Amino acid sequence: MGISKSLQDNAYRRISPTKIILGGFLVIILIGALLLMLPAASATGKTTDFLSCMFTATSATCVTGLTVFDTLSHWSGFGHIVILLLIQCGGLGFMVFAALFSLVIHRRISLRERLIMTQLFSVDELSGIVRLTKHILSRTLVIEGAGALLLAIRFIPDYGFGSGLFKSVFHSVSAFCNAGFDILGVGAGDIGSISKYATDPLVCLTLVSLMVVGGLGFLVWENVLRAKKIRRFSFHTKLVLIMTASLLLFGTVMFFVFEYSNAATIGRMSFGEKLIASLFQSSTTRTAGFYSFSQGDMTVQSKLLSCFLMLIGGSPGSTAGGIKTVTFAVLVLTAVSVMRGKNEISAMGRKISYYTVFKAIAVMMVGMFLAAVGGVIICQTNGTPAVDSLFEAVSAFSTTGLSCGITAELNSLSQIVLILLMYFGRVGLLTLSIGLLAPRKPSKISYPEGKIIIG
Repeated sequence: MGISKSLQDNAYRRISPTKIILGGFLVIILIGALLLMLPAASATGKTTDFLSCMFTATSATCVTGLTVFDTLSHWSGFGHIVILLLIQCGGLGFMVFAALFSLVIHRRISLRERLIMTQLFSVDELSGIVRLTKHILSRTLVIEGAGALLLAIRFIPDYGFGSGLFKSVFHSVSAFCNAGFDILGVGAGDIGSISKYATDPLVCLTLVSLMVVGGLGFLVWENVLRAKKIRRFSFHTKLVLIMTASLLLFGTVMFFVFEYSNAATIGRMSFGEKLIASLFQSSTTRTAGFYSFSQGDMTVQSKLLSCFLMLIGGSPGSTAGGIKTVTFAVLVLTAVSVMRGKNEISAMGRKISYYTVFKAIAVMMVGMFLAAVGGVIICQTNGTPAVDSLFEAVSAFSTTGLSCGITAELNSLSQIVLILLMYFGRVGLLTLSIGLLAPRKPSKISYPEGKIIIG
């Protein structure tokens, strides 16, 4: 028995952290799909087909929010709990819960487990990782709890105590994890998600706050709470906060302008309601996935703007997806430096290495390529409009979950494409980043410089 255990431990050590992350998320998705296939998970008591369950489980675990069924009416209470657990596990990372279990049973967290956690949280130091994990768990509980209490003010009077409280918890977790799943259903006069509360400041601003905080990144929380003063914030934290505020403001203004007179979206709202709806749309495109008005009825300009914001997504080490705000910031700073004729990239008195620039370009190129290929496949195999197909593919890859209303109509091939995009968008980019972060030995071969012309 001892020899067998030793062999298993050695085999585990030989598996790279990247493979463990890839496999861990895949195992969670498969377990979630099998649980959703149970008759008890369906509101009708019948078994749901495997592809639909796999799609839903992937969407929940990868905190996306794309669905082939209305979440409220198709799934039972048990199904809703499974989806909620998948969202929470996918949002924080499965190793957080493994660490929590180890702490509960007083088991020492191994060095290898600490290494995996550093990679999940985009941390480059092992020291303090267990403390950081505890902080993440406790602060997540506090933030989601506060969000649930605020939502309960509105949901309990509308749905009763039991149902209203569960809806409050579900939507608070879904918003904080940037998942976008909702269990409000499609009622008379609304188009689903939170459209019923599109003009309700309490619901909208609570969800916006949860989405933004969840998308900042765990390292940013830690740095802000420990530093307390802005001048003591790290360069990374400052860059994240500046980019987050800039993109939120930019998106709010542009959606307000593009949709101002569109009667199918915000055209009939008052000025203040239009501002709230525009802010909500700008926030949710940062990979949250809720919507307060029909995405399919937006102008083409707004759909393209949404694709742009979805592709950027949230910040490193957060519950959000996309190529990340810092990646986009590095690309912008690089472009500005080149246009100004500077031979180095810098910001706020800090220099950005060329290798960091190379990583940003690689992540951006991979993201754009996969989203474009996915959009072409969806357009070709379903005959859907090109803009809507691209919107769907970018939404899946960036783990946003917004849709122009075509998800349920897609054929099996397109659903499989979206599953792959969601999985890679949540796990693939993470492992790509890990691979890029890994130290590289300098090449022993130095090639002569080749002269080429740019532009």
